[in-house]
Amino acid sequence: MTQHLAQRHQRSDIHDDAVLTLPIQGLPVQHPSGSVAAQPPAPQANGTVIAGVVLGVVALIVCALYAGVFTSAAAQTTAVHQVTYEVTTAKGSKIAATYSRSQHDGLASATVSGSPAPWSANAQVSGVMGPTLTASLSPDPRHAERSDTITCTIVEDGVQVAQNSASGTDAMVTCTK
Repeated sequence: MTQHLAQRHQRSDIHDDAVLTLPIQGLPVQHPSGSVAAQPPAPQANGTVIAGVVLGVVALIVCALYAGVFTSAAAQTTAVHQVTYEVTTAKGSKIAATYSRSQHDGLASATVSGSPAPWSANAQVSGVMGPTLTASLSPDPRHAERSDTITCTIVEDGVQVAQNSASGTDAMVTCTK
């Protein structure tokens, strides 16, 4: 077998000291024997070039928008807001309320029950969950059929961001920013 390879090597046009070169379109190529051959110019591919440039620009825009969304979401999760929760009733009924006290995406809440209206509480809230308040009329065995209107309000950093009302004997209301 080595004899076959040796014979094949002797018949080859490639010499041991030859350098393999690949032609670049439009540039002359020098053969190891010393002759120079000109390469024909490459065909024009303007459509491909334009498509490549357009795709590159679109990719940059998508990357910038993607980074902007995550920067905005990160700012929302780190900002701490002063929140005031308020619950009122039209007839002064007692209420039960659950409100968020979440910080840095750690979920936390507080609950009050049997509190006289109007009721309010302050909390610092941060994270993507935001402030949430759910309130209902507390059951009153002495006035089982008593109907009332309950209203919840959320004030964040001095600005009212949510308000909702419900009426009835078992009225329940939710406020969410």
